[in-house]
Amino acid sequence: MTKNEDRINKLFKELVPETGKADSLAGELVRAMSRIGYRFYNDGDQLGIGYGKETATLQGGSLESRATTKSQS
Repeated sequence: MTKNEDRINKLFKELVPETGKADSLAGELVRAMSRIGYRFYNDGDQLGIGYGKETATLQGGSLESRATTKSQS
């Protein structure tokens, strides 16, 4: 496992609940990053490219909309 994967896994355990939404934007960001990474390494999906337009892009869009909403608050 790489150093970055270790970091993400540690953050995931700290910030993401087993069920339901995370209490913080950071938790949701970690959850989305994990899903994008999983899709890339296991299925070859890439954000906005090919089949990734239907799979990985959904998570990327979620990240963007949440970040925009939070920054406007």
